[in-house]
Amino acid sequence: MNPNASTLYIHCPKCNGSTLILREGSDVVCAACRFDYVSFSSDSPAFESYLVARMRGSAFEKLAAIALHQWVTRLPPADASAAIRAMAGRHGISLPDPASGDPVLRAAAIFGTVVVLLVLGLVLAAVLGS
Repeated sequence: MNPNASTLYIHCPKCNGSTLILREGSDVVCAACRFDYVSFSSDSPAFESYLVARMRGSAFEKLAAIALHQWVTRLPPADASAAIRAMAGRHGISLPDPASGDPVLRAAAIFGTVVVLLVLGLVLAAVLGS
């Protein structure tokens, strides 16, 4: 596996495919056609329009847009988050609060943890009781 590859796919403006993002030192490029996202970001209106289009898509596209913005701008995470949230707000896009998380996923995670702990407790009781 390429240690520079992210696990995020995003629509590439050059090759028009949903492609893997590669981070190579200070470069951030499309894995398929080597489109340079850092150079693209120097055209602020075009880059913002591109990110906004991605943020209007699926949850995965939102995640990829947020990560791409942070990698390209090289802002600290808190500053990058504030900047991308401001951008989304200017365009009427609502991004979920990262601190709140998804209540359904949280409940499922808690339930799964409880089940695992109960099973481990039963196994341990059976082993110690023998």
